[in-house]
Amino acid sequence: MKQIEFLPEAIPIRHAIAVSFDMSGFSTFCRRHDAHAYLTRYLSSLFKLFDGVFKDGARDFWKETKDLVQVPRPDSIKYTGDGALLLWLKSKGDGFDSAFRTNLVLALRAFQQTLPKQISRWESEWLTSDLPKIARVGVATGPIQPLESNTDRISAGVVDYAGYCINLAVRLQDHCPVIGFIVHAPLQPQIKGLMPLIAVKMKGALDERVFVFEEDWGRAVDGPFRKDVQSRFSPIDEE
Repeated sequence: MKQIEFLPEAIPIRHAIAVSFDMSGFSTFCRRHDAHAYLTRYLSSLFKLFDGVFKDGARDFWKETKDLVQVPRPDSIKYTGDGALLLWLKSKGDGFDSAFRTNLVLALRAFQQTLPKQISRWESEWLTSDLPKIARVGVATGPIQPLESNTDRISAGVVDYAGYCINLAVRLQDHCPVIGFIVHAPLQPQIKGLMPLIAVKMKGALDERVFVFEEDWGRAVDGPFRKDVQSRFSPIDEE
């Protein structure tokens, strides 16, 4: 029987940007009586579309990419059931320059905003309705600990990572679904239309300085969930 086994010796920490994305309503979709007819096709199409976020020399050679914002593929990506968890890794905390951090947020934002229209096309092609269309995104940064395994007793290797920023990305993604895109403030993306706030009362996380898009905030506080949204954030005290 396979088991979870990590070597006890610590290896040097890495510095990461962690991204959690989750499809809102996916669990409800899976409970539909006809989910089996669309589930694998939906996931295959979703992740093919998501792949457009990342640069690929061989693939991109055959299509026009000048109008796309793309970033290098992550060093680690795993399917999480409702979406994916992605990690970009560096040996130093200052290894991610401003252009990379900005482009990463822009690329993820473009994916999120174009997704509903694309999924509506799939509904038309597949003769169905109410497929999950809304992606929630959380982005965080910080140090992480690589975890090594030697389960085959022959060769050791990094098999996973643990760290607060990984958990934080997941918490940010889930913190306020009405907002839907929350960025950890230390990333400092240089994007117009971001507003600083403090995310408060997150499960399993500290209160953290974050950025949200002004258009998301305006839509959320003008809607029926205004009080709930405002209870999840505090303004930045400029003093």
